[in-house]
Amino acid sequence: MPLDVPAERYAAITHAVYSVLDVAGLAAVASVVVDELATDAELNRAFDAHSAYYPWGA
Repeated sequence: MPLDVPAERYAAITHAVYSVLDVAGLAAVASVVVDELATDAELNRAFDAHSAYYPWGA
């Protein structure tokens, strides 16, 4: 991704892609690799902060 992507967007995109892999039955053999620009903890914090606004189950 471009270097200027905010952590919350990076997290949302990463989780969305992983969700698609999960639905396709590929999550068990997939992994998310985080580079030195964003840590796993940063992505998780950003996702948690913004996921409260997602229309889950809508």
